[in-house]
Order: sequence, then structure tokens, then C-alpha cells
Amino acid sequence: MSKVNNGLITVSSILMLLMFLSFFKVVDFNLFIILGDIFLLSSLVFILLVFLVQLDKFSKINKDVFYIILPLVSIAIIYFVNIFFTISPLISLQRSFLIFLISIAFVFFYKVGYLDKNQLVKRNLFWLLSGIVFSLILFYAVRPEFTGAKLFFLNPNAFGMYISLLFISMMVVGPKKIRSMIFFIGLFFVFISSSRNSLLAYVGSYIFLSYGYVFYKSKKIYLSIILSLIFLSVSIIYFMVYIDLSQYNELVRDYSNKNLMSGRNEVWPFVLDLIKEKPYLGWGGGITLADVSFYNFSSHNMYLHTALQVGILGVLLIYLFYFNLWKSLWALKGNNNEIHKVNALFIWLIWIQNFEVTLLQNNLAMSVPVICLIAYFMGMNKFKINESSF
Repeated sequence: MSKVNNGLITVSSILMLLMFLSFFKVVDFNLFIILGDIFLLSSLVFILLVFLVQLDKFSKINKDVFYIILPLVSIAIIYFVNIFFTISPLISLQRSFLIFLISIAFVFFYKVGYLDKNQLVKRNLFWLLSGIVFSLILFYAVRPEFTGAKLFFLNPNAFGMYISLLFISMMVVGPKKIRSMIFFIGLFFVFISSSRNSLLAYVGSYIFLSYGYVFYKSKKIYLSIILSLIFLSVSIIYFMVYIDLSQYNELVRDYSNKNLMSGRNEVWPFVLDLIKEKPYLGWGGGITLADVSFYNFSSHNMYLHTALQVGILGVLLIYLFYFNLWKSLWALKGNNNEIHKVNALFIWLIWIQNFEVTLLQNNLAMSVPVICLIAYFMGMNKFKINESSF
């Protein structure tokens, strides 16, 4: 391995760590919140600088990677155009810049995965994430909670999302022989957070990580999974808005002490009405519900929030990103074990968006590390396939 590539891999490990540490953005300490922003933005900007300095290396991407990032770049352009007519031009510009940086980061880590022949980033990341996990366990030992746990996070949902992301990532980069142990430790922490969305995402990802090879036996079955996930995201909104779930709500509350609908049955219909007023261009990039209503919080759904801001086209581009990435993984099935890991990460990312806004907005600490890890494993698999063909 050349010194240049060795240095790039070392730097990439540090950048990935910073992305995982950007969860400070959602903790209950003001100083750490600023630190979380610094970690995320500085890592993305540094990636851009490396990309530009070594443009000859990173600009050469295959068509699959191009088709994956094209919807993201298109969304970034839409947010940029929105600065000319939205009531929040600076926020729309910031969103455009961040989405563009995420696209560059995908290309960057794909190339790193391709160059990392000895999988050093993967090994380094396992130990770095182990350090974060150990710190969280120590904190929990001092201040144990057994229901609605949030540790030092802003709320239990933020804790549940991050801890599920952390343990899924550890299972992906760690040795297979300790995967079950990692899963059950993570399951305990996700469960005590009482975040049902995170729990479903966590368990679903683990199932695909363990048994995903079954779906690679048929391309039709494989592609039907991503189409089903897209259809499910639409169905969840439909059932929450148009179907009376009150009887099921009582059942869920009896068993979990939490409402099934959690207020979304009131907010989502209102958001849908706003979208119907401006379905094509939206109300403007960067706006929030507080700008156009009496609600002072997020829509808690990535697709509704995107449609509210930039119209239905933005949502369709997100779905196109999903489909293109999932389809590209089929071409990398030469190493099924690694590809199942990518699928598992991706399922976690997609599921979370049904009840949160993290993919390209708000809590990017819950999405950027996943996107970069997916890109890294895709690059690593591409190298293995090319190597085996000789």
C-alpha cells in the first residue's frame, strides 16, 4: 500500500470517528451541542478539500455511484434555487451546501473502501466505536434508568436512535463471532429508551444482517424489498391520517404505556393540507412548521417535511436515491456477507425516516455516519469483485 493511500485511510478513520461523535448535537449540554456541529461540519468540509486536492483520484467514479448521488445533488440544487423565494434563504442555502457535502462524502468513502485493501478503516472503527460504547455503559452504570432512558441526550428518542445506530454499526464492522453479544447488549439499551421506532429499525436491520442472503436468490424478490419499503412509507402516512386507529391505540398504550399515534395523527393531516396547497414547489426550502402554523416542532416524517419545503419532487428524488442505491448493491453481490451489512445499515436508515427527519435535515448525526459507512463497504466490495475477476 502506498504512503498516500495509507495516510488517506488513517485520516478516513478519524473522519468517521468525528461523524459518530457528532451525536453531541443532540445532547443536553450547550457546549457539547456546539461541539457536535463542529465535528460534523469540519469533517465534511475536510472531505471536500481532500476531494478537490486529489480530484483526479476521486472524480473517477463508476456509473452506479453517479446514479446514487445524482438524486442527492438534484435535491441540493432544489434547495439552492429555493433561496430566491423562501422566507428562510440562509437555512435553505445551508441545507443545499450540506446535502452537496454529503454527496461528496459518499464518493470519498466509496473510494476509500476501494483503496482499503486490508480493511483498516473497518478495524479501526470497531475499536473507536467500542470506546464510545464503553463510555455510554459507564455513564449508564452511574445513572441507571429502566424506562424512557435518555442518559445525557435531549430525549429518549434521540438516545434510542443513536444507540441503535451505534450497535448496528458495531455489528457491521466487528467480528461475526461476537455479533450476537453486541446485538443483545444493544437491544437492552434500545429497549430501555422506549423508542419504538428505533427498536423496530434495530431488530429489522439485525434480521437482514443475519438472513439477508435469502433475498439475493432472486433479483425480483430483492428489488421488491426496496419497493415494499417505499410503499410502506406512504402507507404509514395514509393509515395514520385516514384510518381510525383509536382502538389499536388503547391496546398499544395498555402494553407499552405510550400512545400508538403520539400526536402524529393530529400533525400529519395538517401538514398534508399544507402540502396540497403547494404540492409542486412547496412552501420554501428551510421553512419549519412554526413558520406556517402554530406547531413549534418537526413534522416527524422525512417525506412530509421534504414535501412541505420543496414539493413532491423532493420526495420522489429521495425514493430514487433509495432505489438506485439498493439496485447497485445487487451488482456487488459477489461478496454477499459484506453486502448484507450494507443492506442492514440501509434498512435502519430508511425505517427511521418514517417517524423522524434525519436523512438530509435536522439530526444529521443520525444519518451521515450511516451513509458514509454504506459507501465504504460498497467500495470495499467493488475492489473484491474486481480482484477476483483477475
